[in-house]
Amino acid sequence: MFGGSRERRDDGDRAYYQIPKGNWSEVDEETLGLLRELQLQISLVLDPNASQASREVMPPARLAFRLFETANSVFDSVASDEQDLRQVITTLRTALAVCWDLYSIREAEGTTVAQHMVGLRERIEEFERELAVVQAERDR
Repeated sequence: MFGGSRERRDDGDRAYYQIPKGNWSEVDEETLGLLRELQLQISLVLDPNASQASREVMPPARLAFRLFETANSVFDSVASDEQDLRQVITTLRTALAVCWDLYSIREAEGTTVAQHMVGLRERIEEFERELAVVQAERDR
């Protein structure tokens, strides 16, 4: 992941990057209903003939979140046995990326776990403060 081109070429062969096989018969009726609802919402958004007043459409961020939730439901239906392992791998990849972002190899050799945890907590709090500022500016 953090190396040369050979590692990037091999990523396509790694289990994490393999898309699970499945078919629509594995997707439950509730999830299919959510897909139908989203299809309607998207068609309302994209319909050039619908007036703004006649559109009863979800706000963009809500629609994006529902798309995300529904995509996860579809994935759970066809690969539920993989989901926990994929989440662990994703979390560990994120942690590794954060470590690389915070410390070089030399710096990491002299940093204790406790120092690393304090640094991570401070970064999280910093980003949360930035998020609050962005949200406040948007709501003005």
